[in-house]
Amino acid sequence: MIMPTRIYDIERAIDGFDRAGFIGTAYYDGYGFENLARGTDDKGLYYFAQIMYNFFGFNTEQIIVAFHVLFIGLGFIMFCIGWTLFLKTNPARGITVIAMAILAGLVYKIGDVYVIFYLMSSFIPFFLYLIHNDKKKSMIITLIVLSILSIVSHLIRSYSFMPTILFIIIYLFLNLKASKKYFYIALLIFSLFSINAIYKIYEIRANQNLLELNHNANLNTNHVFWHSIYIGLGYVDNEYIPHYLDEVAIQKVNSIDPSIEYPSKEYENILKHETFKFIKEHKVITIQNFGAKFGVMFLYFLIFSNIGFYCFCTSQNKKKKEFLIPCLYALCFNSIFGFLVIPSINYLIGFISFSVIFAIYYIDNYINEKRLLK
Repeated sequence: MIMPTRIYDIERAIDGFDRAGFIGTAYYDGYGFENLARGTDDKGLYYFAQIMYNFFGFNTEQIIVAFHVLFIGLGFIMFCIGWTLFLKTNPARGITVIAMAILAGLVYKIGDVYVIFYLMSSFIPFFLYLIHNDKKKSMIITLIVLSILSIVSHLIRSYSFMPTILFIIIYLFLNLKASKKYFYIALLIFSLFSINAIYKIYEIRANQNLLELNHNANLNTNHVFWHSIYIGLGYVDNEYIPHYLDEVAIQKVNSIDPSIEYPSKEYENILKHETFKFIKEHKVITIQNFGAKFGVMFLYFLIFSNIGFYCFCTSQNKKKKEFLIPCLYALCFNSIFGFLVIPSINYLIGFISFSVIFAIYYIDNYINEKRLLK
């Protein structure tokens, strides 16, 4: 359900809270204090662990269960309420309950920080209902709540909020009159920046407390980027990057300069150079890699959109841009994680969630069209 390294880090984050006495960036590794994310970008999980430990006394196992139950459960409830309100036909509502239960079960089975993509996508049906019924006050509250959860989700998994925000902004831009759409878009952007600024102020104070405990603490929280892309070129086995393994990239950097540590800026710069070098020198293997990834993701889309894709193809409204274009943008953004790295189902929870959203929308649209024709 969750990576062993994250379990270890949760335990160290709890230990850091016990010793430092504050919820923040303090992580105790047995020797001293360090940044709880250890130079990565998923520190939101460790904030969550410290909060659950402080207020409820949860141990590591209970924290992991609470994390999954809270975020998956909230997403499932949001999906069910939103679709029930938005969908026009009872058959579509019945299909949706089954689809949402299957999706929630799949997300729980996959687990880890990736479940946050599922939670963020659950805002879409409720958003559609509010827009179509012109619920202005509810929309304002929803956008503010969405902004808060967007910052939380970004802390748990970088950019996990972006597909949903992208969908909403494009949908507003395409479907509302100028006065309304610019108001809602401005409100959303302002809320995102304001809440992020509040968090940054808190983070600065937490880092200052950490530096008092360890003045050499690593405050870098950027996730490795080129490391993942480089080993992603081993998705199709080849003699140069034989497998998708962290050790492959680490060994490559060590062969160039053994003094460079993972995941430093110098480490990333070397792998950036090696990635472009590989693409330039091995174009066929590169095309095979990206072609295979695209094929797997398209297969996932067909599996999870299933009859919804058929309903879309036969729909008289399929060329209407009001839903299709925002959904395609969200799907494309979600596919970046699988396309640049590997199309692992873990990385594609957001892609799968929007595939199901696509399916439900067009199933309901298809049923409604048939009724109108009768």
